[in-house]
Amino acid sequence: MKPNILFLLIDSFRSDKCFGNKKTSITPNLDSMIKHGVYFTQAISSASVTSPSVSSIFTSRYPFECIVQDENHFKLNLDIPTFLDVFFENGYNLHAVIPELISYMGLNKIFRGNVETYNSSSTLYDDLGPRILNNLDSKKMEKPWLSYLHLLDLHGSATFQLSEGPKKFQNSKYGINQYEQMVSAMDVWLGKILEKIDLENTLVILTADHGSEVGVYSKEIEELRKTTYENQSGLVFKSAHKITTKFPKFLLPLRKKMSQTYTDQKKQKIQNKKNDELERISEKQLNPYLKRILQNSIESNLGVFDDRCCIPLIFLGYGIPIHKIIHQQVRSIDIFPTITNIVNLQNKKIKNRGQNLMPLINDENFNELPVMVDSVPNSPKSLTSNVIGIRTTKYKYFRDRENLEKNVCLFDLINDPLEENNLAKTKPDVILEMEEIFSNIQNDKFFNFKSKFTSTNDTENKIIEDELKKLGYL
Repeated sequence: MKPNILFLLIDSFRSDKCFGNKKTSITPNLDSMIKHGVYFTQAISSASVTSPSVSSIFTSRYPFECIVQDENHFKLNLDIPTFLDVFFENGYNLHAVIPELISYMGLNKIFRGNVETYNSSSTLYDDLGPRILNNLDSKKMEKPWLSYLHLLDLHGSATFQLSEGPKKFQNSKYGINQYEQMVSAMDVWLGKILEKIDLENTLVILTADHGSEVGVYSKEIEELRKTTYENQSGLVFKSAHKITTKFPKFLLPLRKKMSQTYTDQKKQKIQNKKNDELERISEKQLNPYLKRILQNSIESNLGVFDDRCCIPLIFLGYGIPIHKIIHQQVRSIDIFPTITNIVNLQNKKIKNRGQNLMPLINDENFNELPVMVDSVPNSPKSLTSNVIGIRTTKYKYFRDRENLEKNVCLFDLINDPLEENNLAKTKPDVILEMEEIFSNIQNDKFFNFKSKFTSTNDTENKIIEDELKKLGYL
């Protein structure tokens, strides 16, 4: 009998907040997973946000190869095969529990419709945790199964809802900020999930789609962000809103117009506050890293710094040795080629860029490869630096997607892990090497995306846009 596969993806989970001396959360279950499995300290995601990074994981290709622009969002290109096709054709029963927004990126089709969705504001300690436990108990999980769980407990919006969760974890004992306290709260449910799993016959993978700057926020930054985004509407706005809700039906067009005016004024007021705060931050004498974190707390501008790219990666259970920490750089596109090797499935029909990590796990010869990182957002309306980069263990290089001379940065990651000192002007030879890597990766369209404006209807587009706003992407 083939082993079951449990794939846990924790949205926005940073590598340094899962393992290492920068972690302040209390996580006995995560610690146990690492102790009884293999942990990669330098796993790198292909993208800064969910849709392109998840698409990259399932296809083992880079975002520019595996996503398309569909109206107001980017989604998986369903014209190319995924590794789930391989598992389905080899008798695996596929199942996924995902946020509603993620279901619109194409996962419903690749999981053959066996998808459960949940509200993007839900976390494990709401009804989501019990639902997952019930699924793992249910006979509908016919063996062998591959179950994908996409959790939003650590996403930027979720961490600021900690006050609605277990009061126990709202204490510095469980982490220095809300993000780490949420890691502690989440860990309890990870333990409950693992209790349902037979590790002798189940391969467990825990990883993330991308990291987040929220993980290093101080209490002061959390408060700054909160006050900046709070609606400070005056009496005029409040009174106008109250009055318009009582308009008779024939005045609905006027009500709608007044409501839009109210909304626009509210947005403008928040934007003005953000602009004022960004100007104050730019004038402060701060180190580049802290200034970047502060600026992103006010208005996120997606880039490819390690805060976004470094993710945890754990292999546990079937076919995996115990207590091994691996420091070589690996890539999120390597995950599924490794899984198929462990469970002995052939994937020759899937053209991909990943490599099997088992030689590295087994202390055999292993060629560490560079990884391409991309700042493509979930939506073309989102704010992004529009850069692409190459990361090796030693260097991080990035520049504009189309213009080789715009936004050019080069960082020595060994001596400058916070990516503060730009060496682009002093190491042109390294940049040439990085551009050579780009040349070997790009296709005939360079790094541009395909467009496909036909598969999403107006209702779905409205839902997607609302969800993106709720999660802070718009």
